[in-house]
Amino acid sequence: MGLPIDAMEVDVDVVLGTRQIRIGEFIRLKRGAAIILDPVQDDLVDIRANGRLIARGAVVVKGDTVAITVTNRLKGA
Repeated sequence: MGLPIDAMEVDVDVVLGTRQIRIGEFIRLKRGAAIILDPVQDDLVDIRANGRLIARGAVVVKGDTVAITVTNRLKGA
């Protein structure tokens, strides 16, 4: 018998922001380089499970920790 559904794993993705850079800048990126994103602290972000949009959330920053607080779970998700 398989695992109960609440024991199964799911991939969760949250896109915190985007930034356009030139290809030359992209090629020169080294390990440890920082890409500055547009501010997102007060913006809602999409939360996806296995690629499917399931909720929206707010970015929370406490010290060195970045987390997402679920603010709206989508119906049927």
